[in-house]
Amino acid sequence: MSHVKRIGMLALAALVAAVAACEEIENPVDAGQQIGPYVRFLSNTAARTPGATSQVLVIFQLPTRVEEDVQVSYSFGGTAVLGQDFVPVANAAGAPRTDVTATGGTAKIIYKFDDTNFGADTLRLRVPTTATKGRTLEINITGAQTVSSNRTIDVGVLDRLKRFVLTIS
Repeated sequence: MSHVKRIGMLALAALVAAVAACEEIENPVDAGQQIGPYVRFLSNTAARTPGATSQVLVIFQLPTRVEEDVQVSYSFGGTAVLGQDFVPVANAAGAPRTDVTATGGTAKIIYKFDDTNFGADTLRLRVPTTATKGRTLEINITGAQTVSSNRTIDVGVLDRLKRFVLTIS
């Protein structure tokens, strides 16, 4: 038997062994489990350098369809200080928001009948020049419910997407 054939057979044997050793991951829907609607962060981290126009977009996402508006409650934690290290703003121009406190606030995901995208709302934060490098802002989703019927919505199936961390670099 040639060396090429031996190498090929060994590679095939290794591949078969590797596939046999893999853990099968089961899709919960295929297994008959129902996953209800839930909210999450689109991403879970960001880093920003302090600056006059430095902003970060924190996106709350509803990746399952709910046919009414959903209100998402969130809390702030970490070492960053509201007003010094981060400022919630209403738009890219930096107009201040007054509905967010030092402890957190709410986001509202608006239901749109003809929209085929996931529902989302954005918390826009400015990192001003007064921000202290090395501080962090943790934003945690604390709850969600539909606005009209007060139906409780889960806060994600993945723990890592229930919390967003902004690092001031």
